[in-house]
Order: sequence, then structure tokens, then C-alpha cells
Amino acid sequence: GGGGGGGGGGGGDVLFAAVDGTVPSAAGGGGGGVKVTYNLPAKWTASGPNLYLDTSEGVNAPVASRISAYVLPGPADPKTLQRAASIGVSKALGVAAASALVGYDVPKLAKADLVSGRKRSGNDNDDNGGDQASYYEFDLAAAPATCSGKSSADLGLGFCPYDSIALLGATIAGDGRMYVICVECDDAMWRRGNADLKRVRSSFRVEVAE
Repeated sequence: GGGGGGGGGGGGDVLFAAVDGTVPSAAGGGGGGVKVTYNLPAKWTASGPNLYLDTSEGVNAPVASRISAYVLPGPADPKTLQRAASIGVSKALGVAAASALVGYDVPKLAKADLVSGRKRSGNDNDDNGGDQASYYEFDLAAAPATCSGKSSADLGLGFCPYDSIALLGATIAGDGRMYVICVECDDAMWRRGNADLKRVRSSFRVEVAE
């Protein structure tokens, strides 16, 4: 399941958002329930003050700063996801609209570099054979506007190294709405657990009741 605690709703621009918590089985109202899920690694803490702590021997440190999911009002245009790289990922996925409920750093995400993007089928994972939806995944990396002090990471070239990463996943479900997950971490967390972070993002599933 997802993490513990958290949740929210309301607002005309975003139908529903959940932050660091299990997303309820019915989201966004309307007819029929929508089940939104993602899975955390068993070695991560899923609740309490030390959320997303990798308890593996030799690690015992946080690997994610926030995991959020939200749904935008429909109907969504599939071309929006197909063209997200040219539109701008944060704009295409409605990050600014969701920020009222989640608290994203919208300017930073808007300026973030798109490191990679891919499309996958919902049945890519063995345990989700019935999910035929297409999921679009985007890796964003952002640098601070100014660097504090001299950092060896800037290679002496004067630019600031990336200090935050956002792994986004989005799909347009059977109800015509766009559902989004955002897994956020800093550079140290990324070095610690990037493979696990990507697995959390790829476990994102949206099921619409028939």
C-alpha cells in the first residue's frame, strides 16, 4: 500500500490530492470509485516521524522527502502527455494547480531539466496484468538559483549542481481524468535509493470501477 496519514481535497483546479498517505479508494466524486495505489519497499518506514527511512543495514537514512498523488478535472487530452516534453512537464501535468493542495515548489519544477521520459504499459509489472492503460514517466532534476559557497560538484564551471529530483508519473484513466504521482527527493537521497524511488513511481496504478 501507500504511506500513512495525510490527505486532502477541494479546489476547482484539482479534484483530489493525497500527500504521504494512502489514497482513498474513491477519488474525485462522480459515478463509480477510482482506486489509486502505489507500493513502498518493505525496507522503508511507511509512517511515523521518520517517514521513508531506508532501514537497510548500513543505510538507515531517508530516501524520499515527499510522495504525492492527485487528479485533475477531466476530460484530459491524451496528446497532453504525449507532448509533455515540448509543453513542459510541470505544465502538462498540472503541477501549479495541484500545488495549492500539495505545496510544490512550482517555479523550481517549471525550470527543472527533463533528464528522461518514457511511456510504459500498465501491465509491464507482473502483478498488474489487467491494467492496459499507458503511463508516462518523467524524471526532473532542479538546481538552486544560487550556490552557497564553493562546491566541488560544480566542476569549477560556476553552475549549481542539481539538489532536488522529482519523479513524475501520469496516466489518463478510464474516467477521462489525468492522475499523477510525484516522488520527490534531494541529491543525497537520490544517490542512496534511486532504483527504489523509480520502482515506487512505476508501481503507480489507477483503477476505475466498471
